[in-house]
Amino acid sequence: MALKQIRFVTLAGNRKVFDGLKIAVAVIVLVVAAHHLVRSRASAALMLLFVLFFMRFVLASFHSITYPPLLGSFSLMSLASLASLGACFLLLPLIKPRGHSRWVMSKSLITVYLLIVLMVISALVNNAITDSLPSLIKWLYLLQLVSLIAYALTMDGLRNTLKVVLLAYSFPVVMLLLSIAMGVSKRSELDGSISFVGGFFHEAVFSTVIFTAAFFTITYLKVFSKPLPIRKNATIGLALVMFFSLMLFVNYRTSIIAFILMAAALALFTAHTAKASYKALFCICVAMLALWGAVFDIGDSSERFADIPNAYNNASHLITYPENYTRDERRLFSGRLYMWSAYISEANEGSTQQLLIGQGMGSWKKYFEKYAHNTFVSFYFELGFVGLILCVLIFLTLYSKLIQIADQDIRATASAFLLGFLVLNMSTMPMWSMEGIYCLAFLLALGRAASTKCVMRARMVSDNVR
Repeated sequence: MALKQIRFVTLAGNRKVFDGLKIAVAVIVLVVAAHHLVRSRASAALMLLFVLFFMRFVLASFHSITYPPLLGSFSLMSLASLASLGACFLLLPLIKPRGHSRWVMSKSLITVYLLIVLMVISALVNNAITDSLPSLIKWLYLLQLVSLIAYALTMDGLRNTLKVVLLAYSFPVVMLLLSIAMGVSKRSELDGSISFVGGFFHEAVFSTVIFTAAFFTITYLKVFSKPLPIRKNATIGLALVMFFSLMLFVNYRTSIIAFILMAAALALFTAHTAKASYKALFCICVAMLALWGAVFDIGDSSERFADIPNAYNNASHLITYPENYTRDERRLFSGRLYMWSAYISEANEGSTQQLLIGQGMGSWKKYFEKYAHNTFVSFYFELGFVGLILCVLIFLTLYSKLIQIADQDIRATASAFLLGFLVLNMSTMPMWSMEGIYCLAFLLALGRAASTKCVMRARMVSDNVR
């Protein structure tokens, strides 16, 4: 989709003022972060982590400049991504903690390595090397980020790592608040509904950013806040309501559903471990009621969620070939069900070799106008049965590692966030963007920490960390 096709809705003159505010907010966040990094004697790994996250968000907010091609087919954004990958390859050997391997060779990441190898094989067999390069770069970058986050957790601990990461994520959150206050929004190209995206390009990617910021915030509050359990749970409940309200303004249905499920899982776990505190349970119930009430009563949300019962009631009729879909059925979930059916049908028409290893990453562009909006469907089409199995194994292995984390608060927030992240992968493709790669990298780093005997484990899961 071309940039010119996005229609922004602003008050007169607010666009130029808003662009100026982006620079001002970025400078303020950078100054505050620099002060904190120096004061806390942060490691070079944590400094690099902040730079990578913060630089990505700032560049993404100026999409009219950073997204169009700059050098051949490369945009400033893609060049920055390549520079980030190169910086990790060059700097990680220099900043790794003593006794740590340069490479991430944890058993929990074997499936990730196998998936990357499969991408290379599928690209070579299908002569799709050029189309596969962006995906290969993202997954190689993922491995570098896992190492970098693991280094930061080892040398700085979970608390300071979360603080610094939250400083980076404060930029998009503040820009979202400012866009709401100033009326700077965009209309969806599908249904014309209004979304507040903080000046960023698309609500799908931006909602992933806000979703991840909520995870980091809730984790910090749940693990490191000192008030009594009742006040602590009330604070977490308010934070959930606040972030959910922001998600409603972003107005991306998949992320809203993912957030609800994440909050519900977190609330159930908290209620289970609340030590029979009825007041804490009441605070959680009130927060959840507020979330559900907001979904079905604010604006046109009830109409946007009407597809859910319709799809459920007609599920048996929707498992069919795309040509059998009626006109109304093709519109369900913004056309996603019809799109998935088309992808699966096209994949099934391939040769035995293509059924096994797919048609190569990025090959969807040769057959469809839009990407699959489902990570599992996309991997089945591009990497075949083997790729789909490896994708499922990645998430199953990650879950098995997260539930081994000794600290019940970290285990609860990480597991709940993984559930929400899975929902995102079922109706959009967060790992299609670098912002989604950040989410997965942090979860993989936590999962890797649960199975390693290093300083970071003691600093992360011990009560002394609080």
